[in-house]
Amino acid sequence: MTNKEKNQVGAIIIFSIGFMFFGYLLFPSPEGTNKRMKEIELNMKVINRVQEDNIQVSNRFSKTFDELAIGTISGGDTAVLKNIQYKLDVKSDRLAVAGTRSLEKDEYGFVGVVTGKKNSKGLFVSTSILCKSDTLGADGTDPANAPIIDGSDKLGCAPGWAIVSEIQSR
Repeated sequence: MTNKEKNQVGAIIIFSIGFMFFGYLLFPSPEGTNKRMKEIELNMKVINRVQEDNIQVSNRFSKTFDELAIGTISGGDTAVLKNIQYKLDVKSDRLAVAGTRSLEKDEYGFVGVVTGKKNSKGLFVSTSILCKSDTLGADGTDPANAPIIDGSDKLGCAPGWAIVSEIQSR
């Protein structure tokens, strides 16, 4: 093989690698998107779970991500992690809402609610729900998308949102 042929083969290899790299940047695999969505969902499940523990143990909800101390997200009542905005909103001493919104509108939104109240034995019990939007770019930090509490204290997702998880403590 001559030097000219080696250079042509090298150029083709470099061009191919560059083409694949830019293709990856322009068209990320669904597997990567799915992994990111699972990470967001896991963060929201952890937020809900820690809020449930807080109301049962401390009789109060955390109002900031620093108070939650979950490790992956920190800050005040709003934090950004990997172009996803997370927001905490403690509505009362018995109702906390957390939501996500994609800053690039390329992910589904999540919104969770934790409620707490005393049972007949005087112990705090909690109920939580996590909902995922049916459409990309939906804003889980918008109060209009928060889960709904019906007259019998049953939690449900707002229209256009589906249940991911639901937990009731005893």
